[in-house]
Amino acid sequence: MRTKITKRDLEEKVIGFDGVVVRKKAGEVKFGREYFYSHGQTAEKFAARMGKELEKEFPDRFRLKDCGDHWAAFRGGASLWVSSHFWAVFSVDLVDQQTD
Repeated sequence: MRTKITKRDLEEKVIGFDGVVVRKKAGEVKFGREYFYSHGQTAEKFAARMGKELEKEFPDRFRLKDCGDHWAAFRGGASLWVSSHFWAVFSVDLVDQQTD
């Protein structure tokens, strides 16, 4: 039987992101990584790195749905989701796939 994955599990076991949003109804998890200068990083590279981290901790449970780059003018003290950030959305496999 598969165990439930919580936001706390993701925050404790997966590295490489600044924020995470779990959408239980949609079965999605959105990761974000804030930046001021991108230094050659892209949304695709961020999504690939997050995919590797998720696969290492939770094998065969996540699939990349979409990724992107949100650019915003700098505002001191703004939250991650308002500031410039890369984001990646993964669908979560919550179905028990054991065979009899």
